[in-house]
Amino acid sequence: MALPPLMHERATSMNEVLDRPRTDPFIPEARPIVDEHKPLSPEEVAARNKELADKNEAEVKRKGEEARAKYKIIDKADYRLTKTEFLYPFEGLAVGQGFFVPLEHPNTMDILSYNIHRQVSQFKLQNSQAELNEDGDDVLENVTIRSRIRNKDGSFALDGSGNPKLSASSVSRPKLIGPSFIVKHVLKDDLVAENTKSEADGVLVIRVD
Repeated sequence: MALPPLMHERATSMNEVLDRPRTDPFIPEARPIVDEHKPLSPEEVAARNKELADKNEAEVKRKGEEARAKYKIIDKADYRLTKTEFLYPFEGLAVGQGFFVPLEHPNTMDILSYNIHRQVSQFKLQNSQAELNEDGDDVLENVTIRSRIRNKDGSFALDGSGNPKLSASSVSRPKLIGPSFIVKHVLKDDLVAENTKSEADGVLVIRVD
């Protein structure tokens, strides 16, 4: 049965469109259908995770380099606001090293020890920092100090039995981070180091931290 002229014309036009060569710019090329929801294999998952991790590491490194570039590195930075010249060589001691101070007339062992302890305390305060918590606040420690009462010349005050007089006090103070020392009384011929004996009475100072 013959088609009416108008319908025949439309059918002919549609057939021409379908029969055009694939190079026609108005007809898209056929593309394979990809299932984007297809589960990945373990190997593909591992490869994708590694790719993401490498990108993240590179980005962290880049940001770190940019941040560090803003700040100038200071060699031999010194947090001490003031410096005191000390009679004894604390500054040059490494951990485990020490120095010996002989007892000289007219000092007594008590007076020599008293003077050295004061110097040790001053050096520790000058070269230490208070420990801080995560908020930047001072960490305090509560200690009880048992003191031997001293005379004005630094010697110990004795009771009627010849024993030092004692007093005790509780103190709350910042917990310091810094060098620590042992101050030890030494008699002549006492060992002050391996195969080394003291040549006189005196005080041995050892850095332990």
